[in-house]
Amino acid sequence: MKCFLGIAVASLLSAPALAQQGPSQPMFDLSKDKTLYAIGYAHLDTQWRWDYSTTIDRFILDTLDQNFERFEKYPDYVFNFTGSVRYEMMKEYYPQRYERLKHYIADGRWFVSGSSVDEGDANVPAPESIIRQVLYGNNFFRREFGKESADY
Repeated sequence: MKCFLGIAVASLLSAPALAQQGPSQPMFDLSKDKTLYAIGYAHLDTQWRWDYSTTIDRFILDTLDQNFERFEKYPDYVFNFTGSVRYEMMKEYYPQRYERLKHYIADGRWFVSGSSVDEGDANVPAPESIIRQVLYGNNFFRREFGKESADY
């Protein structure tokens, strides 16, 4: 207890002196210093602890609307999303939002990623199944958006 009390008193006594010194280093200059870029991504299991209707009614809709808001608020915001099956859900259930999404994809702000139809297990399925997932997923992306995912 005496040690804690001593540290507290020393901190209180030295605070005014430290406050007068000011910052020891200049402020960070974004135009000259290194910049960290972060890319938004939402992992969505199409069916995990919920069913397809919950995915469509809640998660797909939230993913679209929340990212559209961020695109409008932050001009440099970019996002990527995986699984052609989820894009098919967007197209079928939210056609107006899907058309809006296509513009963000064309502008390079929303990236289609994860070449597969859905994010699947790579340990259990046969190799042919995995290859077909990528083939069908990228075919959808090429057909719908004129581009394919750069990652597999």
